[in-house]
Amino acid sequence: MTMNVQSQPITFLAAGEVCVNRDDPESIVASVVPAFAKADVKFCQLETIISEKGVPSQEPINLRAHPRNIDALKAVGIDVTCFASNHTLDWGNKALIDTIEQLRQRGIQTFGAGANLAEARKPALVERNGTRMAFLGYNCNLPQDYWAASNKRPGCAALRVL
Repeated sequence: MTMNVQSQPITFLAAGEVCVNRDDPESIVASVVPAFAKADVKFCQLETIISEKGVPSQEPINLRAHPRNIDALKAVGIDVTCFASNHTLDWGNKALIDTIEQLRQRGIQTFGAGANLAEARKPALVERNGTRMAFLGYNCNLPQDYWAASNKRPGCAALRVL
């Protein structure tokens, strides 16, 4: 059986290293909302924990934002975010899991990090205008033990580069 499926063009817009942390989060994205509104799929690389949970790591910089900052991502319509960041475990396992849960509860898919290695490697799937896309995220620049392992350790999907 042959299927004749016609897909329509899609517009993909990406933003990198997003780290919003302010009392009025939507104010930081106000100037780019019109540009994002024109895109069919909106993506960003999340560079910070978004949680009130956890304790800081021993790393010199521990990024964290209040959950209200998800409003900035929602204001521009982010559909999917990569969380394969070198700050994924800045505030520990509970904060990582809380960040992922809060994003998903607000309708934003995540990939590149998770409660275990299988979840961290699981793709986010988006379909628009007859086109299906799978997103994978890996990081090769991670602090010690920030990578996910088997079913035992939350973290980032790591990529070894020699």
